[in-house]
Amino acid sequence: MASTHTTRKRFEKQNPGENNNTWGGFLNGNTIDMIDESFGVVCVAMTTAGDATLSQQNGLTDEGRRSQIILTGAPTSNVRLFVPAVQSFYLVRNKMTGVKKVTLSNVGGTNGVDFSGSGSGAEQGVVI
Repeated sequence: MASTHTTRKRFEKQNPGENNNTWGGFLNGNTIDMIDESFGVVCVAMTTAGDATLSQQNGLTDEGRRSQIILTGAPTSNVRLFVPAVQSFYLVRNKMTGVKKVTLSNVGGTNGVDFSGSGSGAEQGVVI
């Protein structure tokens, strides 16, 4: 029986008896390191192309696991950032240049939370 992953942050869970005498490497790389990563920062460059989506992968490094998002770039129109559609929270800081709105929404969602600002990095908040 293969390992499974947690719903929210995609940490690997070993099945009983799996990877006998080798679980340490899996535990360190696919769980402990991922827990550490979840407290990190991801910088997302919002471009003139519009929408961006945080990556998400089971047991591998990804952007959606991080708890802090810094928005950068100089979009010429309003943009959307899609985050994983699971229970989570993010500390968000808008450092985009210009006065543009960014909407944070879950993947597949139609509603979201709007952030706008002057590019000074002054607009920040917690998104749950």
